[in-house]
Amino acid sequence: TLDTTGFVMWSDTTTLIATKYDLDTLSNSVYDSLSRHWKLTGNTGTNHDINFIGTTDNKNLVFKANNKLSGKIDIANNNTFWGYSAQSKSIRATANVTAIGSYALENNGSLAGGNWYSGHWNTAVGTYALNKNTYGSGNVAVGTDALRESTTARNNTAVGWDALHYFIGSAGGNTAIGNTALSYLKNGSGNVAVGDVAMYQDTLGSNNTVVGQWGLQNVRSGSNNAVLGANAGYTTNKCSATTLIGYASGYSLPKGDSCVFVGYASGNYETSTNRFYIDNQSRGNLANGRANAFMYGEFNALTSLQKLTLNSNVTVKEKLIAKNIPTGTNDTILIIEKDTIKKKLLPVASLLTWSDTITKIATKHDVDTLSNSVYDSL
Repeated sequence: TLDTTGFVMWSDTTTLIATKYDLDTLSNSVYDSLSRHWKLTGNTGTNHDINFIGTTDNKNLVFKANNKLSGKIDIANNNTFWGYSAQSKSIRATANVTAIGSYALENNGSLAGGNWYSGHWNTAVGTYALNKNTYGSGNVAVGTDALRESTTARNNTAVGWDALHYFIGSAGGNTAIGNTALSYLKNGSGNVAVGDVAMYQDTLGSNNTVVGQWGLQNVRSGSNNAVLGANAGYTTNKCSATTLIGYASGYSLPKGDSCVFVGYASGNYETSTNRFYIDNQSRGNLANGRANAFMYGEFNALTSLQKLTLNSNVTVKEKLIAKNIPTGTNDTILIIEKDTIKKKLLPVASLLTWSDTITKIATKHDVDTLSNSVYDSL
């Protein structure tokens, strides 16, 4: 029916239908509420200063895809999730968590119990980043599959595709920066690997610092190493307490425990443990490396078995003192001042003296009988 105001009314009085003429006469506020809405095919004429998608009360904003959580702004707990199934399986509250990427932190908070901090302070950016984490906290994973298998670890940082991918230990404090850096580490703490493929295959090491692409990439287990330089220790499959500084230093070490190599390609053909090199070039083979490196040495727990070879001319500007030099049955003290070593020992009575008096050599017996003042002068 049509009443006197021009409205069409159903007989049950529950529905009102207005003609366009009548709508035009409605107040602006009612008309605006009828005509302005977000459309499935998009809107025009929006103003970013006043138009938005969201809430106007203290309520969380949630997005879903395929009816699965795919975005959430959690006001009370300071959480932000964005990506298909990002932290979608949580059954308990977590706080200060950021998950960006499909399946990032998907299982965070998915188990009951745990400590008060379980699942808190995690940041995951990338598909499957920290995907299996349940109780772990304080972790940062940036890159596809970064820290993907970790469940309970704390305070790890993985930046790069596959970085710390297979880490499953509860320990922490590992830092991997670079694609596949520390990818296969399963348990260990205090490791720092910076560079693509750095310590890629290490599974159980702790307290290693490796900076350089492919550094110690083949090591399966090792701890307390310090490596600086691309390709340093490239083929080494086991080493601990080793220091390598320089591109390709220690490149061919099969097992390199307790070595110190310094310089470009230093000791790059060495195959033994407890070795020392200072050099700046490849020497072509192992024998030439030992014979021609600027410095080559061998460490040993017994000082009498240690060796050091200096393959260079030496000039002493001030004073060089060498003690306990074996000469026959006696030990000696050798003092060289302001001259190069180029003269032979000439014995004179019980006190041995160079003819130019620049260098003096005394037997241990004579030194023991000298006064302190004279001994100090020597």
